[in-house]
Amino acid sequence: PIYRRVDDASFALSVHAPTNDQIKVPTRGDVASIKVSGDVGIRIEYASDEPKEIGESGLCDGIVSWKTNNPNIFVTISWITNDPGVPDRLLAIVREELGREGLRLLPMHKLDWPAATPAERLSQLIPPDARPSEAPVPRIVAAPPRKSGGVFASPQDVAAAYLQARAKKDLRAYLLCLTPASQGSLFRELLFVMHMSGTVEPARTIEERLKFRLFDSGNHLLPSKELDELFTPPGKPYEGLNEGTDAWVCAYVQKRVGDVSAFLAVCMPDVPEPPLGDGVPVRCEGIRVDGDRASGYVIRRGPTPSLEEVEQHRVSRYLPRCVPIRFRRIDERWLIASTRP
Repeated sequence: PIYRRVDDASFALSVHAPTNDQIKVPTRGDVASIKVSGDVGIRIEYASDEPKEIGESGLCDGIVSWKTNNPNIFVTISWITNDPGVPDRLLAIVREELGREGLRLLPMHKLDWPAATPAERLSQLIPPDARPSEAPVPRIVAAPPRKSGGVFASPQDVAAAYLQARAKKDLRAYLLCLTPASQGSLFRELLFVMHMSGTVEPARTIEERLKFRLFDSGNHLLPSKELDELFTPPGKPYEGLNEGTDAWVCAYVQKRVGDVSAFLAVCMPDVPEPPLGDGVPVRCEGIRVDGDRASGYVIRRGPTPSLEEVEQHRVSRYLPRCVPIRFRRIDERWLIASTRP
């Protein structure tokens, strides 16, 4: 059966249909598994403003949104299934039917990195035969091995070190996997967490190492020349939060403390929730290399729910997630640039 619903309030048409899939979700304290029923869905929306982009992938589920050549019409597809070919077939149907109405799907934005997760790949409108795999696809050529002193000679090497560090909860080893820009981003996040939580001890440790005051007695960030310099390269206006700004933050901190990873490892455990990401990373797959950049996805296993928790929430939230992971090659070493969507 196919279910169709028109939402007059939001000017949207939703169509969805169940599949024959029964996806198992193990639960605590019960030998039986909860099963998630398969489903595919389409939503076509008329909106005056561009809605928030949607793009999430799991091993068995996902959701992707696009804008169209009509600036007011947006399209979303979703799926829960064990069949990896379903998203491509669903997208092919959607594109064909929209084409009859003169509508063409367009990406909400273009990635600077190779598309890796199913949602990323679909969001960029890569055709079905370009499905990412461990082997590079045409036009995405794996970079030849280079000497790197035995340290992270490939994206696979640094991904393995990252997963091992997370499993052992070794913060220093985790930090050594990151690019300078990622370390700078973590430092910014560290300041934000301290400011919001009112945590005092790491603030004092940071101030002693940086040799200038960051916070007043109420744990509010103090305006200062040094703080301005921390986030703005000399002679350049503040450009917001981006990779270049984060790299500058790391370089600035390095001048003051020397080893940034050791410095962050000392400060971060004192923060209530160190920003290492959610869920338990299990493995990294789908790595694709394009010059000095590469992408893949880390599969994160969610918490094992009890029967009571399953009754309170959507069961699909407990399915394994695919989290994009980006890599950069810097000075002959592969490092992790980002582990977030």
